[in-house]
Amino acid sequence: MAAMPALGRSRARRPPDRACVMLLADGARADVFERLLEEGELPNIARHVVARGDYRRASTVFTSTTGPAHVPFLTGMFPGTADIPGIRWFDRRKYRPDLGGGALRMRSYVGAEAGLVNADLNPDAHTLFELCENPLNIFGFVTRGLPKRADIEGGRKLWLWPHAHSSGDYTQADGWAARAAERVIHRTSEFVFVMFPGIDGHAHHFAPDDERTLNSYRTVDRAVRKIANVLSHEGTYDNTLIVICSDHGHSEVLEHFDVAVALEREHGLRVAYHMGRTLTMRPEAVVCVSGNGMAHLYFAAGDWSRPPALEQIEAAHPGLLARLREEPAVDIVATRVGPGELIVESRRGRARLADAGDGALPGGGGRPVRLCRAAASDGRRRGARAHLRQRPPRRARPARPTRALGPLGGRLPLLGPRLRPARALRGPGAPLGPRSPPRCPHARTARDERALRRRGPGADRGRLSDRAALPRPRRA
Repeated sequence: MAAMPALGRSRARRPPDRACVMLLADGARADVFERLLEEGELPNIARHVVARGDYRRASTVFTSTTGPAHVPFLTGMFPGTADIPGIRWFDRRKYRPDLGGGALRMRSYVGAEAGLVNADLNPDAHTLFELCENPLNIFGFVTRGLPKRADIEGGRKLWLWPHAHSSGDYTQADGWAARAAERVIHRTSEFVFVMFPGIDGHAHHFAPDDERTLNSYRTVDRAVRKIANVLSHEGTYDNTLIVICSDHGHSEVLEHFDVAVALEREHGLRVAYHMGRTLTMRPEAVVCVSGNGMAHLYFAAGDWSRPPALEQIEAAHPGLLARLREEPAVDIVATRVGPGELIVESRRGRARLADAGDGALPGGGGRPVRLCRAAASDGRRRGARAHLRQRPPRRARPARPTRALGPLGGRLPLLGPRLRPARALRGPGAPLGPRSPPRCPHARTARDERALRRRGPGADRGRLSDRAALPRPRRA
């Protein structure tokens, strides 16, 4: 879903002629959003976005999970076309029998490996961060082309995300996103991308209509009010396009089916999968689950050099595909037949899809299911490349240091900034960073002891004040 106001004339001078602020409400359901709008629970979105522009429902993409579903908003490409087939996937081209899975072969963008998405992204995929001047990002998943200083709160995300995921409380994460947006929205930026993770996180932990989830919708609404106030004060309100969108929704899950365990127990396969079996040596199958509604299944047809076709899978594992089709928790099974050709099966029927070369996929009855026109897509890419050529080249950055991964094999770039040694915060103006464990307020530090020794006998043996009043003696 998306809502956006029309552009008008600027009421005050500012460098960019037009700008865009995109707020991504991760996991927001269209029906819940519409109900809250009708009940007046989102007055600022209704006033600053819907009343001034439009609201429409939109279909998500495959895979409809956080991360891959962000790719279309920032690149205009489907996730598969952009080489991001899922939030977890297996790269059979880099498989080595003696190394098992590992981060370089079994990719998972959940956790530290999320930093690899920019390297995995198709080189032909140009992001809005590359095409816009002075872009800003807050908690976004894809950041290719974004200057490091423009990744607002990027370091905070390293600890904020694990804390929210483990506690089930995303209120703090949404609050940081809203405050950061209000703080930087006055900058002369053509494009600002802000992700609010609370709706998705609370819906996963509780329910899509739980009060904690609904409060996350209201947090986005309050952020719109603050952003609109800053834009009005700066005189840029009329020339700023505000977009509110969702990457996917949530559906109630009534069945649970662990496909990796079923392949092991029922078919006797040696399976590699995330969260426990990524290092399985010489697997016969690999299962990569993306979200709660989709899983990539990879099979070895003799070796892992090339993907097997439908006939090869059925010959090597009789009854396996039929078992998946009959499973109540499985709705659709899509299997590769050959290059650019799929068989889609379910209990409702069967269809054969093939790439016709002109953006059309003929169905089983011969009628094409037209998705896009290749010429238009090529034109957009040529325009993007031409725009990039007009921009001055960025200075080359030194390569980041690498660290060996031991049993995982290979080398990966260090993820995130280097953390400074832990230190206690000593006042409201102290810089944020890793904190040392709390200590008794009356305990003396090593610095206090050194200061007391300098003062000599008879000095007050109590705890010195914060940043002790005694200056350090100057050296001659």
